[in-house]
Amino acid sequence: MTNHIAHFEIFASDVERRRRPVDFAHTEFFGGCIEGRTMNRSATRISLATLAALTLTATASAHHSYAEYDRCEFATVEGEIARLEWGNPHVILSLRTAEATYLVEWQTVDQLRRANVEDGALKIGDRIVITGSKNRTPGLNKITLLSSVSRPSDGWSWSRPRNQVCKTADEPKAGQ
Repeated sequence: MTNHIAHFEIFASDVERRRRPVDFAHTEFFGGCIEGRTMNRSATRISLATLAALTLTATASAHHSYAEYDRCEFATVEGEIARLEWGNPHVILSLRTAEATYLVEWQTVDQLRRANVEDGALKIGDRIVITGSKNRTPGLNKITLLSSVSRPSDGWSWSRPRNQVCKTADEPKAGQ
């Protein structure tokens, strides 16, 4: 039985317009085919490693750092929910107080669901009290790393342990 290998013709150059047969049966996956040549195994591995590194870098940069927040300084703010976005990567609230409007970044939808907090637990217009870490930039009214959210009108609340590295208000911080 004769082994028939399909040959496909591609243009090697738009200028020359000459045709060369390319043997796609012997090209490696992701190796690609350039003017009828295949990449060797080490080049294929390098290409795959580079692709993986770029993918991981893009994923890592998509999420933010909490470096701009003081994890040991907590702010408690009471206000009315002006906006509520229940979605990933985080549940976002806009909390209106008499002095300012705060952008509040809560946990992820999955984290809240595991804590028995479902979409609809809070509504626009609810008056709530939150405690979390405020952004270090003066005038930037953004709070994240929440440790508690409560609605005094009916006693509803959510909380999680604060950062255990931080001292309480009565205890001096490290280095003081």
